[in-house]
Amino acid sequence: MATQAEKFELAAGLLDDIETGSVDVQQLLLKAARLAKWVGDKELGTYASRELYGYPPELDASGVRALRRSQREAIPGEESTLMNSLPELLVWADEIEAKLKASETTAVAGDWALAVTNAARRERNKAFPILTRVRTIQAAVVAALHDLVTDVHATLAFSSEQGSLFTTFQAAVDARLSAMGGEALEKIGAVYERLEAGNPEAVSHALMSCRRLINAVADAVYPPSKDPIDVDGKTVDVNRQQSLNRIETFVSTNTRSKSRRKRLRRTLEDLYNRTSAGVHADVAAEEAKSIFLHTYVVLGEIVLLDQVTDGTIAGTTLAP
Repeated sequence: MATQAEKFELAAGLLDDIETGSVDVQQLLLKAARLAKWVGDKELGTYASRELYGYPPELDASGVRALRRSQREAIPGEESTLMNSLPELLVWADEIEAKLKASETTAVAGDWALAVTNAARRERNKAFPILTRVRTIQAAVVAALHDLVTDVHATLAFSSEQGSLFTTFQAAVDARLSAMGGEALEKIGAVYERLEAGNPEAVSHALMSCRRLINAVADAVYPPSKDPIDVDGKTVDVNRQQSLNRIETFVSTNTRSKSRRKRLRRTLEDLYNRTSAGVHADVAAEEAKSIFLHTYVVLGEIVLLDQVTDGTIAGTTLAP
């Protein structure tokens, strides 16, 4: 399996080949087919395959789109030929051009001169629309490849930026969790291991670990106290059982934004409820992974709140 970097390098190289005209169209199509397979792009894959190997008599929706992208309008008397692969069409065009060139260099005199000249003219008149159409198809294929590969390249670039952004965020969060004592990080490791197993029992354990992760963060950012406290004029219990209250108190202390506090409380409460033992049977492995990632991101935002100073988080400058 190709790495993200290899996929991006292939897409960038293919765009460069297309824009500079340094590679023939068959090589472009072969590279496009490989890129499509690597990234799972069915539209690009279908298009490259049809142009490389030809169009079947019966086309599905993607095949029709591919045909139209290449501007393969029929030439009277040559309709079936235009369903051939682009390499076959180019060979056909080269053969026609070679014949026309040979006829131009053939010297004929005498009684047959006029007849031969007229025959050559007729051949040229017949060949001209065919050659024009083949070259039009060739140009359309190159343009279509550029459009399709540009989309893939943009997607890969965005994915790479996302990965870099999340890596930076993850490093800051993990460093903060480690500074809090490391128990939360241990919980994260346990969730990873159980989610990889994927069976119902492992998923259940992973969700319980997510809940324990929330509790561990609550203990780290706001240790439990038997005495209630006042938050925005309301009496709030912050004992050991009230993990969400303690996290909310920490958030209230570190951000003035009421909308942000409300969002974090609502999101974390939903996640906390979803990880309760009573609903584990309803959670599939893929949803459990989503719950864990969402929990990690929300808790990460929370633990970094008190590290925001003059536009920096954990030594990393934030964009304005």
